[in-house]
Amino acid sequence: MKKKLIAFLLAFSMVGSLAACGGDDTDKKNGGGEKQDSEEKLSGEENQSGEENQGGEEESAGTVTLKIWIQSTNQPEYFQWVKETFESQNKGIELKIEPQATSALGDTLDVTLGGDDAPDIVATWGGLVAATLYKGNRILEISDIITEEVEANFVEAATYNKLDGDGKYVSLPLGGFVSPVIYYNKTAFDSMGLSVPTTYDELKDVAEQIRAASKQPLIAGFNTWHLPHFMQAIHARTMTPENFAQLIGTPSDVNPYELPGYKEGFDLLKQYNDDKIFADNITGYDANMAQMEFIAQNALMMTAPSLDLLTLSDAAEFELGAFLLPAGEVDGPLASGVYSDVLAINANSRYIDECKQLFEFLLTPEAQAKLLEFEILPIRKDVDISSANPIMSEVVSAMDKGVSGFYQSYSVSGVDVELVAAGSALLTGQGDSAAAAQHMADYYKANAMQ
Repeated sequence: MKKKLIAFLLAFSMVGSLAACGGDDTDKKNGGGEKQDSEEKLSGEENQSGEENQGGEEESAGTVTLKIWIQSTNQPEYFQWVKETFESQNKGIELKIEPQATSALGDTLDVTLGGDDAPDIVATWGGLVAATLYKGNRILEISDIITEEVEANFVEAATYNKLDGDGKYVSLPLGGFVSPVIYYNKTAFDSMGLSVPTTYDELKDVAEQIRAASKQPLIAGFNTWHLPHFMQAIHARTMTPENFAQLIGTPSDVNPYELPGYKEGFDLLKQYNDDKIFADNITGYDANMAQMEFIAQNALMMTAPSLDLLTLSDAAEFELGAFLLPAGEVDGPLASGVYSDVLAINANSRYIDECKQLFEFLLTPEAQAKLLEFEILPIRKDVDISSANPIMSEVVSAMDKGVSGFYQSYSVSGVDVELVAAGSALLTGQGDSAAAAQHMADYYKANAMQ
């Protein structure tokens, strides 16, 4: 696997990471810790006259500088390529790209985008954050860029970013990842003669053999955001496609947590635990701890979004492999495509046309294919995946078997945390499946069906 110079960031916050998946001001990909040299290359500390660049100001005659705020974890290396390539193709436009901590990319943008030194383009999250900014006239609708023809070529999951209530795109879905992915220690699997499981029984058998070798099987950060990602895959295996579509939406006329198959998802979660497929004390690990246990080879499988390949590929001293959960009795999606990282244009920018030029560039096949080199899921269906990391190629190919958007009901503040509480209670024997399902139904009724 080709190693990349990326930030080794293993700090995740529970509430932040979870809600970011649904578009809240959160920390799915924790900010901070970005490399200083990358930042200096991206932002361009000084302009040709030796003065500090200011976003939205002309650097020199005939040159426009766009200030762009991006995520500080998986996006800087990609945007280094964007800066070099876009500027070479668009003389007269320079990009000043500034990685930001996630705390600067959420609700606080409502004030920031109206300031004198505001960015022209900003990374944030789809769902409530982008919608709120749009309704407050802080960011622009971009239907002239994401037309019906463009959208027709989108990966299905990316279309869930139309969450502003009016069926419009107000931001460009950019950073996508697949959830959940089962990473496994391929080096250890090969030495033990283990094959990649394709059915539940095979997964159970692999777990038994791993335990026989005094190792833990499948580990996860089930007291943080890994559990909701895993539960979505579980429910895609216990609910009909029609009911599952309700679950990942935000219906007001039906409670998706009361639909047939939802309670059965908790039954399947408990079965995984009872069959000892999960590591011991599965609810005792957060995302960071689970990664450390996997990297230390105390556990030979880990469930996580494909985004974690960014850290695992540099940290692991063994060859990685990946597969998706085995299919269930119901013909539901095998994976969810999460596109909650978006870019939005400041409605007050002086350079709207130039901002749109960059967005159009980011939608080109060239820019979309490049995303895969940084383990980021493209938006377009027609992207050539031949140059992708082999693990990402496998995951993207698996999406052809079925992919959904992520639980959009997470845009309802607190649903993520409640699901962690319900699932953890079930796994620790403090409640049963019916209680877990009822807990979620009651919470959704009180907070979403109004």
